[in-house]
Order: sequence, then C-alpha cells, then structure tokens
Amino acid sequence: GVPFQNFAVSVTEGDAIEDIDRMLTVCEGLRRHGVKVVLDDFGGGNASLIHLRNLPIDIINTSSLFMQRLDDDYTKAFVELIIQLSHSMQKKVCSNGIETRGQYEFGLKSGADMLQGFYLLRAGNAETLGALL
Repeated sequence: GVPFQNFAVSVTEGDAIEDIDRMLTVCEGLRRHGVKVVLDDFGGGNASLIHLRNLPIDIINTSSLFMQRLDDDYTKAFVELIIQLSHSMQKKVCSNGIETRGQYEFGLKSGADMLQGFYLLRAGNAETLGALL
C-alpha cells in the first residue's frame, strides 16, 4: 500500500556501466512508475561523465572516497564540479561519507542536495529508526 513515489532504488556505478542497455531499460521502467533511481558510489569507479548525462537517474550519490580526501583542493573542486554538472542535468546530489564536522560544513557549502554519513546518524536497527519517528 506504499506509493511508488516513496521508493528509491540504488544501483552502483559499476553495475550501471556493466550492462548499460539493461540499466537504461530497467531505470526507465522504474521511473515510469514513480520510483526514484539513485546512482550510488559515483566517482569511485568506472562511470564517465557522458554516462552520467545519459542514464535515467534522479539522484547521484557520490563516492565516500571524496570526503576522505577533502584536504586536497583538487578533490574539493571535483566534488563541486560533479554537483554543478548534476544540477545542470536536473539531477539531485547526495554527498556520501560525512563523518566529521569539516566534511559536514563542506557538504553544506558545496551545494549538495542531501548529505549522508555517520556524522549525521549512525546505522541502527528498527528500534533506533522507530525512536526517530
């Protein structure tokens, strides 16, 4: 009884690129039903920016490797570039791997639509989730 619009299906970058034709078919079908498609771990593997443009996805979840390397100006600039390019394609961006206050502040400043990581909330069980609701 839960509306499809409340679901998101996550596909890793590697799986998406491995069989791009199947990925296109499956994602288009899911999106027709209102299910959001998330490209997970972007930037840590094989996808190119041209793939990013052509994939029928709604949200790009960046690789946590970027957050681990924020002491490097190149990495910061690259994350901001991914966010700008994604927004130009009307895709939302979730910065993954937020584990410190500095990473959190960068995530807010960078323009990411969502932030994810242990700094915000540790993984838990059903009781933990129930307590939050």
